Amino acid sequence: MGAENKRMPLNRQQHRIKRSPSISSMAIMASIILGMILGVATASADVAENDFRYISYHDLLPTSDRFTDVNVTSFSRLLFDVARDQVIVGARDNLYRLSLHLDVRERSTWEVTPAMRTMCQDKGQSEESCRNYIMVLEAHGNRVYACGTYAFSPACSWRQMENLTVTRYDKGVAKCPFSPAANNTALMSDSGRLFVGTT
Repeated sequence: MGAENKRMPLNRQQHRIKRSPSISSMAIMASIILGMILGVATASADVAENDFRYISYHDLLPTSDRFTDVNVTSFSRLLFDVARDQVIVGARDNLYRLSLHLDVRERSTWEVTPAMRTMCQDKGQSEESCRNYIMVLEAHGNRVYACGTYAFSPACSWRQMENLTVTRYDKGVAKCPFSPAANNTALMSDSGRLFVGTT
């Protein structure tokens, strides 16, 4: 073996310096990536505006039925009952029974007691989180099963489908998430068994 084939090993610091990219090249790469992202976002916005399949919110307003309640937020669950020409809506502290044209048929308030709200806040939760957010809304025959977060102490109730009168209260642990920020889905079987998945 000749001396020309022998390589002298670099010490670790020289090796790092030689392989690490310069700050200016990283800045150039970041600029290129940012430019590509902005270009794609701009192109997507242009396509959406010119796409005949895209209808803006403002274009829909004059021809759409809408339901709002200025005192209520977080309309989170919908249960369509086509046989009775109605939709049951779960919101923060309320359940609504609306016609399919969104006319109010009934409003049922389901608020947290002041003692429960105080206890929830004493545990470090915000005032807004310590409300009753309806997270499960399922039909079974002529009844509705509704569950809410109830200030991080989940609660459920069976109600009549035609007037939202409570017929029974149940504990909601393992049926409804504690937090209003949780994602969940629920399904009630024909036999009345509730299946819930929460993340």
